[in-house]
Amino acid sequence: MAQLANAIGSGDAELRAALMVSTMLGVTIAHQLLGLTALRDASPERIAETLRPSLRALADG
Repeated sequence: MAQLANAIGSGDAELRAALMVSTMLGVTIAHQLLGLTALRDASPERIAETLRPSLRALADG
């Protein structure tokens, strides 16, 4: 997570990095462990495409 925070580089980079990692872990848990239908049925490309704006907003501030 430190590398991600360094790449973000803003004053609250550690918080933003933690939120990004938490988001990705949540998606992974929902997909792999909970088997949520919407995530299971979506392609990895579609999931990434849908998440990209949120992750970019966290990275950019």
